[in-house]
Amino acid sequence: MRVHFRRISGRIWLGLLLPLCISSTAIAATANTPTSTAKKSGNTTSNTNKNSDLTSTVTQSYNADVSVQPGMIVQLKDKDPNTVTPLPADNIKALLGVVVPPNNATIVLTPEHVTVQQVLVATSGHYSVLVSNQNGPIKTGDYITISAIAGVGMKADSSQTEVIGKAAGSFSGTANVISSVSLHSDLGKATTVSIGRVPVDLIISHNPLYQKSADLVPTFLVKFATG
Repeated sequence: MRVHFRRISGRIWLGLLLPLCISSTAIAATANTPTSTAKKSGNTTSNTNKNSDLTSTVTQSYNADVSVQPGMIVQLKDKDPNTVTPLPADNIKALLGVVVPPNNATIVLTPEHVTVQQVLVATSGHYSVLVSNQNGPIKTGDYITISAIAGVGMKADSSQTEVIGKAAGSFSGTANVISSVSLHSDLGKATTVSIGRVPVDLIISHNPLYQKSADLVPTFLVKFATG
């Protein structure tokens, strides 16, 4: 793959999941096969805005549809290693990384021939991640895993096998809410969860809290979204 530093602003929509229409960025770039060379832009960290919670790292570009936006947790599409889709809770082992804005990537590996929308995916670094309070409020230091909402994280407990990293901020579910989603358990019980963003130190790994014998939490399904 060739290394690029191009960026093109755009807007991506989360569709029914986030009806408030969160702004995001689409990518255009040029490379196709991995290479061992990469060119870093100069003085990238010293000029970082002190108010930003994002740090530039090496990222890779993938094909994606308009439902994929910065902050989403993604997986590779089945039988298509060049395309990412929002990660569902029932496929946590396929966790790939988090979609990040192009302006926060120092080194970008991109495909040679771009015919569809591109997004950047990071597997390490310090980035803003879409989360919900499905498993309770998130505090600094909590491990983050995938929630019942595809592509959206939550606080991990002992029942998830994988985590994407540790929260470097908090989300109570009452402040800085982007949207809300109604979930239904397999027993028919309804609950409404809030969606927001927290900075996360990405380290995709086995969940250190996981206990194989732990009772599983009820299975939730996304029923509908409310503003």
